[in-house]
Amino acid sequence: MAFHRNWVSLFEVMPRYLPEAKSWWEDGVFIGITGLGLATFNAAILEDEQLITVDRLEAFAATFRDSHMPYSVQLFSHDLHPPAESLLGELGYLRAFADPLRVREGPLMAYAANRTVKIRRVETDEDRYHFGRVLMRAFDLVPSAQDLIDLMLRMDEGFHVLAWMYGRAVGAGTLIAAGGVAGVYNVATVPSARRQGVAAAVMAALHERALEMGYPGTALASSSMGIPLYDRLGYRPDGFQFAWVPMFDGM
Repeated sequence: MAFHRNWVSLFEVMPRYLPEAKSWWEDGVFIGITGLGLATFNAAILEDEQLITVDRLEAFAATFRDSHMPYSVQLFSHDLHPPAESLLGELGYLRAFADPLRVREGPLMAYAANRTVKIRRVETDEDRYHFGRVLMRAFDLVPSAQDLIDLMLRMDEGFHVLAWMYGRAVGAGTLIAAGGVAGVYNVATVPSARRQGVAAAVMAALHERALEMGYPGTALASSSMGIPLYDRLGYRPDGFQFAWVPMFDGM
């Protein structure tokens, strides 16, 4: 699963940008703590669900309790219904997301481009302002998510674009090059501009950039809304990314 390598590497580079961030491997489990107040960015990340046991979950709870951070348990799996979810549910964990993963190598499949959509790289403070506004509106994010947006805009590993239509910033997207994988994040379109080719134009710009950088293609975690687009562009399934958060820290 290519996206897994990129996601873990994203946590590994965060100490360069966040003084409270740290990460380490512990008996086959990757622990990433960013210091951001978002459960999905303080996580125990696994690829082998056999490692999800009562004892380990207790250890994860203690680790993140000491960090005073909300956290999640994340699993990468080819199984849409991993058996470990039953244990997590019994212990008071709720599924935060189950995102399908997609990979595309080589050029994207041809699509009908909307020529009124113009893509520009995020470079100025004004660009960064519009980028944040698009993401906040498109994903209906809580105010604390702005900290994460600002962090990703500062990262040397990132390449960010805005989509414009008729003088308005209506779409955005990010490419993160880490772990030997070019990962796509934050592909967003404001509600008033959806179904007009904005996301396809953003994806084309990010994917082309990855190819220019020497990567064979791009990997991403998709929302259910994005799957039809990624299928049309030629992405193939590559498993799932799950995250569960504790309803309460009773461990």
